Amino acid sequence: PRLSPGPKRPPAGKGQAPQDPSRVLIVEGSALADKKDYAGAIAKYEQAIQMKPDLHALYGEIGNLYMLQGNSDKALEAYNKLLEKDPANMEARLSAVTILFDKKDVAGAKKMLESLDLKVVTNPNALYNVGVGFYNAQETQEAIKYWEKVIELDPKMIDAYFQLGAAYLSIKDNAKA
Repeated sequence: PRLSPGPKRPPAGKGQAPQDPSRVLIVEGSALADKKDYAGAIAKYEQAIQMKPDLHALYGEIGNLYMLQGNSDKALEAYNKLLEKDPANMEARLSAVTILFDKKDVAGAKKMLESLDLKVVTNPNALYNVGVGFYNAQETQEAIKYWEKVIELDPKMIDAYFQLGAAYLSIKDNAKA
């Protein structure tokens, strides 16, 4: 008996589902970011968002890329766009707060922090930076609150202990210092 050759396979490249163009843009953007072509990556990510507005999480990456370029104004704009669509995004919120503190906009930083639930934040480095922002703004009690949370999240973060001790000394609480 003769064996059947089996079902015919389509030629390579045919019969495959076409790639999602927005996904292609994201992959291209990531490759450009890896090569430190931040402007190119940002352009690809923005194109992907234009194609599919539900890809708004890319605004966080765009903000990060603008920060790598040293453009905090554009980074803040990108983080705010993400927060418009996803107000619960802690990373974008904390990144925006850090920028606002750098710009000496303490009122803006406080407003941005109003909806932050410290119980759900898990990034000790971001909280550490918020503490620094408050301390530099001479709002020591607020700084202490954030550095205490940092130590709760990462008991090995020596810098937080140091800052906390300095903060307690500055408010004359020598026992806690």
